[in-house]
Amino acid sequence: ALLSRLFGRFPARLFRVGPVDESGTYISDLVRFWREDCWVSADGSLDYMNAMSAVKGPVLALIGQGDKLLAHPAGAQRWSERIGAGDVDFRILSRGDLGLEFDPDHMELATDLRSRPIWKEIDRWLSDRLAAP
Repeated sequence: ALLSRLFGRFPARLFRVGPVDESGTYISDLVRFWREDCWVSADGSLDYMNAMSAVKGPVLALIGQGDKLLAHPAGAQRWSERIGAGDVDFRILSRGDLGLEFDPDHMELATDLRSRPIWKEIDRWLSDRLAAP
């Protein structure tokens, strides 16, 4: 939070904890969520956690086994269980799943070329649901 106030953003690249700097507002929201132990809008008018039960499916939630900071697998599963959709496909992906040769972390799921098998699975999953009547 302090770094975000000093820089006007969180300097993720400078500290080598991400590929892009994050907005100060986004970091302020995250810090507020952690400190207050609730997930609501900055003005308190929207309770996102309660609204999760109204989400309609299908939902695909892919978590990397190597993610120890941003979406720890056990916490992500508990969080995903709050989604109201009847069709929630929750998966923790690790070495060997879908032909992966590593345990992906949070961003590696989307940015690492070794994650191509995951991207193909997302395409297959979406195609199956879009083709369904």
